[in-house]
Amino acid sequence: MNQQPIRASALLLSLLTVHTLNANDALRPTELIQTSQSSSVTLKSGEASGKLTAGGQSIEMKFAYARKVKGRIDESKEEFEILLTDKPVRGELLWKGDDFSDALFYEGGKGLRLRASLEGRLIYLFLSTLIERPAQRISFGLGEDLWGEVVKIAANHIEGKSQREGETMGERWSYEVAFNAQVMKQGKARY
Repeated sequence: MNQQPIRASALLLSLLTVHTLNANDALRPTELIQTSQSSSVTLKSGEASGKLTAGGQSIEMKFAYARKVKGRIDESKEEFEILLTDKPVRGELLWKGDDFSDALFYEGGKGLRLRASLEGRLIYLFLSTLIERPAQRISFGLGEDLWGEVVKIAANHIEGKSQREGETMGERWSYEVAFNAQVMKQGKARY
């Protein structure tokens, strides 16, 4: 099989919920939130709703995680990173590294990572998935600065939505996601 890495810029639509987790457990949804999507969707804390499509293949986003991280540009500032995936992520992976890149890599590399400012605006997107064809397996990833989609941040909770579409190196991609997340607390083993 041929492997061709594809890199590009993209934008992400999402609503998020983040939790503090047991070190060896995946996030378990615990509270209900009504999202502001056009079709009324009730998301529990830790859930995402929507899909990521690349190269004609779709992945349903079901799980949402969030935590505070160092600023991507200015490390003296804090930002929120939001991880949206198709399957649960083991708790110990959510604290591995400076952001959710390790968690996404070790859990199969399919999902979206969003960055939000403390003021509640999405500022960065990283999209990662795998496109599989009969004679080809493409690791598809792209990152892009975002400017303006608003997320709701209250105490230790984030929710929002995002959507984008485009074409990168001949591959069409899109996503439309809503999320609800409770921000994980550093060093806490339970949520």
